[in-house]
Amino acid sequence: MGTSSGGPIFLVNSYRIPLIQDRWVIVPVREKWQSTGKSEILKARDGTHSILDVMISFRIICALAVAYVCTAPFISLASAAPKPRGGAVVQLRLADTNRYLMSAEVEGRRVKFIIDSGAGISGIDQRLARSLDLPSPPSRSGVPSHVVVNGRKVRMAMVSGLRAGPMNFGSAPMCVFPPGLLGDGDGLLGSDLLRRYKAVLDCGSAQLTFKTSVDSTSGLPAKLRSAGYRSVKLTDRGGNLFVPCRLQGEDFSLLVDTGAFVTLLQREKLTRLGIPSRKTGMRHSIVFGESSGIRSVHPEDHQLTVAGIPVNMVVGASSHSMFDKKMGSRGLGMLGTDVLQRHGAIIDFDSMLLYFRPPSGTAQRRR
Repeated sequence: MGTSSGGPIFLVNSYRIPLIQDRWVIVPVREKWQSTGKSEILKARDGTHSILDVMISFRIICALAVAYVCTAPFISLASAAPKPRGGAVVQLRLADTNRYLMSAEVEGRRVKFIIDSGAGISGIDQRLARSLDLPSPPSRSGVPSHVVVNGRKVRMAMVSGLRAGPMNFGSAPMCVFPPGLLGDGDGLLGSDLLRRYKAVLDCGSAQLTFKTSVDSTSGLPAKLRSAGYRSVKLTDRGGNLFVPCRLQGEDFSLLVDTGAFVTLLQREKLTRLGIPSRKTGMRHSIVFGESSGIRSVHPEDHQLTVAGIPVNMVVGASSHSMFDKKMGSRGLGMLGTDVLQRHGAIIDFDSMLLYFRPPSGTAQRRR
């Protein structure tokens, strides 16, 4: 096959931040941000982190994963959420870069795959692809030999022998990305394979379950509702999964992106709604292109809700022509790991449902 035109790729740099025992609770990662008060965010240091999405493409260098909590330290949600029964269960690790990593094997070689619901297609690092001598997709497969990302060709390859714990993924086409583009991962598991293998991702406990029978998740929705979860239907837009949300009483949608280090909203829409934002000294740049600044939006200034539940956290704001164009008139931005993890979100890629609840052990702030 020939060349296929693909959309952008989100790449988010990881900045390392501390757990601060105060009204701010920072997503725990190794190297530290400093905070001089409730509204002050100072400079972060080095780190690289990437989120891939061949349907939406960007490089975002940001570090705004600051979670607002009304009373004190971060409380893990891992033990509270009901679990699917049976199925192939893979325990993930929430890395220092605030991304979910899956230990796996490709043709017997140990690798790490990023779990990225915001990526419409899975990918693999060029160095690993070369060392394994991965072939291009056969012409009869209907898979293009290349896709185009912002004017650049990205080769496709067939990856065989991918396994993670009890799960055998068989053979699948993946994009081959330049060395280092995936940051702390050797590959990326996108929404294409997560949907194909009927995955259920528990963001609170960092656990991935692949349905192997009808009984794998039997009774799970009722158990989640009794545990205080609300469910909302996801919409597939060209391989990207969007969830309805509301901001200042208006209806929008957010890309559900577990590869995104931080939740990021379009500055143009925030400005129209009269929502202030603050400079951070950080920037994001489009892959192979220009860059733009990142601003922070504090919880006292926005009324963002998902499934009717307030998101009382600092979020990011960005203004970029391609970002605005790809999100569309009702697209608001990306729902990142910072919010998904704190709210114990569960993503059912088979049923196309997002389960969401208030943070455990914290009272919701009154509007």
